[in-house]
Amino acid sequence: HGHLNSLHGSTMTYARLFLARLIHVDRLIYTDVDVYFDLDISELYDLDISPLIVGAVNEGSTVATAYDGEYLRSTFGLSRDTQILQAGLLLLDLKGWRDQGLDATVDRILNQHGSTLKSHDMTCLNAMFAGDFYQLEEKFNVMLYMHKGKIDFSGKVGHYLDRPKPFEGLAWLAIPYCKHFYEALD
Repeated sequence: HGHLNSLHGSTMTYARLFLARLIHVDRLIYTDVDVYFDLDISELYDLDISPLIVGAVNEGSTVATAYDGEYLRSTFGLSRDTQILQAGLLLLDLKGWRDQGLDATVDRILNQHGSTLKSHDMTCLNAMFAGDFYQLEEKFNVMLYMHKGKIDFSGKVGHYLDRPKPFEGLAWLAIPYCKHFYEALD
C-alpha cells in the first residue's frame, strides 16, 4: 500500500482495515488497546446493525468539526454535516464487508491517499462510510482527554486519546485519569 502515515511511529493502526481478510468470522467487536471497560460489551455482539457494515460512536462530531474535516471535504467530497465515526470501538459486519467488496475500497484509498490521511485509518473509514454507519450509544466509546480532568466513566468504555497512554512509563502515577486503568487490573 505504498507509504502510510504512521501514528506514533507505527502503521499498526491500519490493521483494523484488514480484519475481513485476516479473520474469517461474520462479525466482531474491535477495540483499541487504550480503552478501559467498565461494562459488559457482549450485548454489542448481537446488536442488529443491518443493513449497515459498521457500528461506532459518533460523539456529535461532523466533518465541519473534525480534525480531518477539511481533508475529508476536499479529498473525498464529504459534506460539512456528515457524521464522523470514532474508530476506538467498532462493531464490524465482516461478512457484509466481504460481500460488498470493501477490501478493494480500502486498497484504493490507501494506495491513492495513504501518505496523506490526517487521522490515519479513521480518516479511511470515514471516507468509506461517509456517515453511513450505525450509531452506537456514547457509553461504548467515551473520549478521555487529560486536560478535561476526572471523568466519571463508570458503566462505560473509556478511550484514552491523549498521551501519555496509561500504560506508558509512569503515567499512572502522574496523571489522575490514568489511575482507573490500573485500578481495574487489581
